[in-house]
Amino acid sequence: MDFDNDDKGIGSGADQISPLVGVALTPGPGTVLVPLVQHFVDYSGEDVNTTALPLIGIQSLPHPFWFKLDAIAPIDWENDAIPAEAEPRLGTILTKSF
Repeated sequence: MDFDNDDKGIGSGADQISPLVGVALTPGPGTVLVPLVQHFVDYSGEDVNTTALPLIGIQSLPHPFWFKLDAIAPIDWENDAIPAEAEPRLGTILTKSF
């Protein structure tokens, strides 16, 4: 809820509700997939009607490395658009306790 504070740079100009459903899957050792579905809809203000289909994938690599992929395909039902994007990440474990 943005409380009509656009002049302060706070909020998107619409009051939205966005329920989220997801599940974590482990298709193999060292692999985690998290498909999600989230629908954004406004109840006042601008017309917002978008369904987001994010997918988070995490793969362990030879110690101490890992790979993560964040992909999202938001379906904008108002403008008939699907501006998909993906963000790959490669990381390392610093220590066993961190």
